[in-house]
Amino acid sequence: MILDQAERALESGNLIKAYNLAREASATEATDPRLRFIEVLSLARMGDTSHAWELYDTYDLGTIESADALSLKARLLKDNALNEEQPQPAALREAAEAYRQAFAATGSAFPLVNAATLACAAGDRELSRSLAETVLHILQSAAEEGYWPWITKAEAYFVLGREDEAVHAARAALAQEDASLGARSSTIKQFERLMPLICAEGDLPEEMLGHLRPPPVIHYCGHMFSDGADFEARLAFDVQATLTKLRVQIGYGALAAGSDIILAEQLINCGAELNVVLPFSIDEFKKVSVAPAGPSWLGRFDRCCTGAASVTIVSNMAFVNDPRQIGYGGEVAMGMTVLRSSHLGGRARQLAIWDGGPSLSLAGTSADVSTWAAAGRDTEIIPYPAPRTPGQFKAVETGNVEVIERGAHAILFADFSGFSKIGEQNLIFFWNGVMGRIAKVLDRFNESVLCKNTWGDALYLIINETAVAAELALSLQEEVHSLDMSLLGPESRGLRVALHYGTMYRANDPVTERTNYFGSEVSKAARLEPVTPHRSVYVTQPFAAVLALKKKSEFDLHYIGDIALAKDYGNQPIYRLQRSRRSTV
Repeated sequence: MILDQAERALESGNLIKAYNLAREASATEATDPRLRFIEVLSLARMGDTSHAWELYDTYDLGTIESADALSLKARLLKDNALNEEQPQPAALREAAEAYRQAFAATGSAFPLVNAATLACAAGDRELSRSLAETVLHILQSAAEEGYWPWITKAEAYFVLGREDEAVHAARAALAQEDASLGARSSTIKQFERLMPLICAEGDLPEEMLGHLRPPPVIHYCGHMFSDGADFEARLAFDVQATLTKLRVQIGYGALAAGSDIILAEQLINCGAELNVVLPFSIDEFKKVSVAPAGPSWLGRFDRCCTGAASVTIVSNMAFVNDPRQIGYGGEVAMGMTVLRSSHLGGRARQLAIWDGGPSLSLAGTSADVSTWAAAGRDTEIIPYPAPRTPGQFKAVETGNVEVIERGAHAILFADFSGFSKIGEQNLIFFWNGVMGRIAKVLDRFNESVLCKNTWGDALYLIINETAVAAELALSLQEEVHSLDMSLLGPESRGLRVALHYGTMYRANDPVTERTNYFGSEVSKAARLEPVTPHRSVYVTQPFAAVLALKKKSEFDLHYIGDIALAKDYGNQPIYRLQRSRRSTV
């Protein structure tokens, strides 16, 4: 059952779901080798080569005599080579030889065509041509049908310089019943990384790649409207036509009454994967953004949730009449769209039912379109055919606290693993060395740090935006771990850093008489730090999503899993933050 679900997730390009299913099975029972293969392959396809290697060795996958398992080692070697800014011929040849060994053990043409392409990329043109010709001979003799035989032919033809035949084979591959989104995404990422190394001019055959590229993953949004709108049928027709034109198969967005629900319904109707992203609980969202538009929308909301592939609640915070909470949910939905498109090797686009007018609030369709455009991304607009009215939000109820403002910011918690076991004689070095180095790093980011506090070995920061927070966190790790840790004693293990992004209050602290930030999202960040490994930076899904939205290619985000936070704070999807080994757009 789990294996079938994981296979379907892999085929659909839902790498996080495939990984979660396989990982959960690995943790609870003796696992089918195929599930372990899927777990490692999902990581590799998401770009986490180092973790994939660890699991490959842990699971002894190299001992399994199958084309998939043997090719997986070669694929990881290939990824290691291509992760370098300038791939080295020796590393490419090592990966090519591993693919040749997989072919020798299995007789499959799939590893052999990879060997041919890698040999060509390494400059071994004569060997590459010989291997590609062998691939074509094998496939013509077997007369196999299906996506993978045809796309393997396409790659072999391209290596041989027979581009017209390569394009024909690629089109034939797409016509096969098993031309799944996952298969296409794996192919396009392979071609985009390797083909520039074997094209004389460094250009890709766009005629072939344009057919193979997965359709865009969309973030959808639109204006709310009430029961009885006479333009609803026309909007539904326009949405259906646009989804068909864009060939949309995956969408992310909220479910407010009106445009959102129409967009979600049409995604379901056309067989696409709907992923609902709500800023707070379902009951709260229905009360705020569905019920006021009329009773018919409530049932439609429920049916969309039932038909959705996933429903993500971005924050457990109650709605406090702050439009920033709505805007925050929209930002995270946009970022999740970008993250999913990056896993597929496709593009992220926005589909908005919008009147083209300015924003009347801190949240809403106009604000979402502006946020998307600020990230340098394209929006497909379906004109909204009626006047709109601004959303109404009550003043935030704050009791006796003099609230200055609310806002969405990055939150950093860090501490030094093993601090409590550092000997008294070593604490002076810790104070002057470790904390002194941390202070020097923070000096470089003073303009972006809105609040900072420390107690013992712990550090708490509020930072104005995610990209700065990511750079700061990694700089802290690099600075602290350039020290000689032996001076702190054998129990010292290093710094651990956790990052989150969320909405919060800013107010004067009546005890310290300094400006402070507080709210349930701050507590969430504090619960991630204790489960973060030392020398690592872990980030929540909202942080990862918003960072990805801003197109910060100098960072890599590697999915870790659905991790239990400290103090029974529940599970959260968590990513590991690292510097990118290669800069990609």
